Amino acid sequence: MLTRPLHHLRRNVIAYLALFLAIGGGGGYAFAATQTKTIHGCVSKSTHALYIQKRCGRGQTRLVWTQQAPQSQVTAWAAVNAVGFTGDGTRGITVNHVATGVYNVTATLSQCANVTTAPQITVDTAISSATPGQFPEAWESFTSSNKFTVFTGVVVGGNFTAADEPFNVAVPCS
Repeated sequence: MLTRPLHHLRRNVIAYLALFLAIGGGGGYAFAATQTKTIHGCVSKSTHALYIQKRCGRGQTRLVWTQQAPQSQVTAWAAVNAVGFTGDGTRGITVNHVATGVYNVTATLSQCANVTTAPQITVDTAISSATPGQFPEAWESFTSSNKFTVFTGVVVGGNFTAADEPFNVAVPCS
């Protein structure tokens, strides 16, 4: 009766050894990643296979890299009323109302010194002055590294008319 399990073990020793090493290697990776925030590995020079382990053998090249979370993006934003007032809830935005439906907007956060992504502009339809049949509209035009102009108005019968409309602005910064 004992010969059957031993026979099975002898025939599958390579498979069991591979399983043992795989489980041990994965546990070593988990330990290395959670304790030191550094991941150690080896690359086989002949097969170019990557092994997650602390010590490398002959014919392997050592790799070490740190585990780091992605950087979060900073966003400047404001809810702007029809006359350009932003109120207390603003984060890193100044607005100057320069003409009917024209607002100069500046992202003032230090991370916004060189904005490379277009800001998001939306009309605040909840408090818009547009009447039935009129559609409030807003868009922006890039001026410089952290400044742009927002234009607002209403569309009636397919024609745009500049008007002071409330809008929301969000500027993705690095």
